[in-house]
Amino acid sequence: MLFSSLCALVIWGFIQMFFRPGPIGQMIYALLGALIFSGYIVYDTYLLLAREYRPPLTHESAYGASLVRMQVLWIGLHTWDRL
Repeated sequence: MLFSSLCALVIWGFIQMFFRPGPIGQMIYALLGALIFSGYIVYDTYLLLAREYRPPLTHESAYGASLVRMQVLWIGLHTWDRL
């Protein structure tokens, strides 16, 4: 569900390059982007916490933590787009 939402957001972004939306359309785009990446943060955090039996400093946990940081950056960019 998250991946299909992300694909729809990307397609909507390509459509916006050719047909400029109004301010409400841009606000909806930014809101949906922030919600989708919030969902990714929740999902990746769940995956990191579900692996309690592994040592805390592995390559997988560092990769997961970098994904969470990248998604926080995306949420900030989508929120900043509305300011």
